[in-house]
Amino acid sequence: MIYHFHNLYSHLGDCVLSLKFFYNIRNILRDKDICIHFYYIEEHLHSSIKELQHYACPNVIILLPHTNCPKESYDCWAGHDIDGIHYSNWELYFEAHYKKIIQILQLEDCGIDYSLWQPEEYLLERYQTLPDTYKSIDILVINSIAYSSQYNRDPKEMDDLCTFLNQSYSIATTRKVEGIRCTMDMDLRIQDIAAIATHCKYIIAIHTGPLCPLFNKQTKEHVKKWVFIVTNGLHPVCYNINYDMISDGNLDGIYQYFRDTVE
Repeated sequence: MIYHFHNLYSHLGDCVLSLKFFYNIRNILRDKDICIHFYYIEEHLHSSIKELQHYACPNVIILLPHTNCPKESYDCWAGHDIDGIHYSNWELYFEAHYKKIIQILQLEDCGIDYSLWQPEEYLLERYQTLPDTYKSIDILVINSIAYSSQYNRDPKEMDDLCTFLNQSYSIATTRKVEGIRCTMDMDLRIQDIAAIATHCKYIIAIHTGPLCPLFNKQTKEHVKKWVFIVTNGLHPVCYNINYDMISDGNLDGIYQYFRDTVE
């Protein structure tokens, strides 16, 4: 049985949050002889298409361009409220989103975890394959460019923060800052970034695509504190983690926290 899903605007984060749910239940899909066709809009993703390919599975999860999308396909774009829940209410929204997918697939009786914090054991295996320099990172900084206007301050502000943190902590970034290890140095992908996060103490993240694969049980249980950064006020609301939300882009509080924190 083939089921059709698409993302109307094909933002990387939206696509990942849906695709990794399918990936997490891939064995159930295979056992039930279910095949997912997931359609993306190529011009919105550009080079990010290769990131999505990590969540594809032969005969189970197949990625296709949106030009082939049938009318009956279900739209996974987070711009649609679900049961009156806005996507900024992050945990509740994606629980409702995943529950809706389970209903469409008629898998309600399979005991599937539809929370935002699903177990992703494969990330622990992937962690073991990382270069040693990306293991035992204290702080993972998601400083990638936000393409949907979530963060529009001068990138140098994040660069300066990373330089400050790097003086006292082992850190890694997702956009290159001079003199600091970056996932791009070794061409690491978003699943690799998620694997790094499973062993971090702190996550500091602009609310952008590479943050999305970090929402899983393994990372939730290990990270002591999260900091989300936007400038547009639309921030993710979570209930089951220790986090701070910077909604105006002002990074002063992060400097102060790590000046006061003693490891």
